[in-house]
Amino acid sequence: MFKRWLNIDNRKSALIVGPRRSGKTTFLKHAYPDYKYATLDDLDYLEWASKDPKGFISSLGNKCIIDEIQRVPKLTIAVKYAIDNENVRIIMTGSSSIGLLASSAETLAGRINIYSMTPACWGENISVLPG
Repeated sequence: MFKRWLNIDNRKSALIVGPRRSGKTTFLKHAYPDYKYATLDDLDYLEWASKDPKGFISSLGNKCIIDEIQRVPKLTIAVKYAIDNENVRIIMTGSSSIGLLASSAETLAGRINIYSMTPACWGENISVLPG
């Protein structure tokens, strides 16, 4: 894997948006190996998050990555609660759909930073990471 041109503020929760196959998940798994990871592409997680958003978020601990959050938009309400009341840091990924951005921006305003990840750019591969 090579170093992506994306610097995430480690003091705040975040939403990484971008098209499928742009490297969001790979980037986050390498940058935050100690964060618990859950993807809403997993049907069990998807059902749990849909039926019990607060319980799902609580199960992930105080540092986690939630992949494909656009699949359960109301999950952002549970994320807001956890950030405000449980001192958690959550990094989410999702498609760059207008609906996801609007929902997240409204619900999580001031609580998260939103980053855009485009497909790899020419020159990013110059900084090759070991391993």
